[in-house]
Amino acid sequence: MEQQETFEKRMRPAWRSFLTWWILSVAVAALAVFLSVRYTAPWWTVAVALIPVVVIMLKRCSTEFIVKHDEVTLEKGLFAKNSVEVGMPQIRTIEVRQTVFQRMLGIGDIMIASSGTDTYEIIVSGIEEPKELRDVIQGFQRRAASAAE
Repeated sequence: MEQQETFEKRMRPAWRSFLTWWILSVAVAALAVFLSVRYTAPWWTVAVALIPVVVIMLKRCSTEFIVKHDEVTLEKGLFAKNSVEVGMPQIRTIEVRQTVFQRMLGIGDIMIASSGTDTYEIIVSGIEEPKELRDVIQGFQRRAASAAE
């Protein structure tokens, strides 16, 4: 009996995928500091700058993409979790989308559809090196297909 190779890689959206939120946070912080120094604005105006940072943390922590040798899984949610698993033999399509800006940052979106549906069951935005990840998944697909023969 052949020993099955086990593989598991857990990923969250890259920090740099939230660049717009980071820029917003810095802009709000700069405005808050300016207002508090120039016009003696209340202390909570500086605290408002933390709102985009909290949004970044919540969005990133609430999404986890897991690639195993036999399936891919997307888990979403902080307290209540939604989970979608697709086995390697059932994967019909793996699509990678990258805008020019995402390509410069080395991130992208990966979408996975199974053979049973017309839509993508798994959509993950802001993953690092999505093309390499697609190649890893396709390698596991080929192994699963050759093992089934």
